[in-house]
Amino acid sequence: MVKIEQIKKKLDFVRRFPITVTIIMVCVVIFIVNNFIFDKNNYILIYKYFGLVENTIKNKEYYRLLTCFFIHFDINHLVGNMFILLLMGHRVEEVVGKLRFLLIYLFSGIVGSILEIIFITNFRVYNNYVSAGASGAIFGIIGASIVLILLDSKKKIDISKKGIVFLAVFLLLIGKTTKTTNINNIGHITGLLSGLFITMLLYFVEKIIKKNSVISKRYKFIF
Repeated sequence: MVKIEQIKKKLDFVRRFPITVTIIMVCVVIFIVNNFIFDKNNYILIYKYFGLVENTIKNKEYYRLLTCFFIHFDINHLVGNMFILLLMGHRVEEVVGKLRFLLIYLFSGIVGSILEIIFITNFRVYNNYVSAGASGAIFGIIGASIVLILLDSKKKIDISKKGIVFLAVFLLLIGKTTKTTNINNIGHITGLLSGLFITMLLYFVEKIIKKNSVISKRYKFIF
């Protein structure tokens, strides 16, 4: 009976938070495929094909802007990021809904990556630069939670300000445990800013739409 109840709880979690669970599953599957099927030297695979590199936009390899935050350098990098995503993701998804959560995550990851490349290209911070990992997009989710706490008192998110700070610091420390030194705070900052921006935009657009009953009915599935 206990095992059945546990299974029911897990299935209920998957049903309630499908986007968070799907993202975690995709990241885990990609890591397993990369490390145990295609190439044991994951760093080379990331640099050549999937990671965010300095010439991503110059070489028109735009797909890297998406793939870079679904691939990870090593097991510590993956587990740390997925742990934070599990803790933060379902809380934000519960408040904003599936579609908006997915939008915030993808926007934070992609736009954060674009801003990261612009910064790296202009300031030449690193040599042979390569970046990967979900932390930028996760910082976007952290940014979303900050907006929800500060602006939207009606939508209660189940985490305190201290909790957000703790998780952000933990996420920053994950980079110190990876085998590569290319885990940098630039991607974290750009992801955070992207998350703050898109969540604030959605918040104010939602307020405008709710004032207009015609628009509100038409776009009810999003807002």
